[in-house]
Amino acid sequence: MNNVVFRVFLPTLLFSTITSFNLLWYAVLSLIVMVSFYLLLIPRLEADNRKRGVLVQGICQR
Repeated sequence: MNNVVFRVFLPTLLFSTITSFNLLWYAVLSLIVMVSFYLLLIPRLEADNRKRGVLVQGICQR
């Protein structure tokens, strides 16, 4: 029974608490805003297209 709890019931409980639609909408909208902001900002900061990926990684890394 312990194995069933950890493999079935616990993931189900965690998924049901995480999947509130407010949290999902917040995550999706924040990603869209970030990508839009970077699409406008990065080309102005770095002219060389080969270096833009590194710049995005540096900005997103915490």
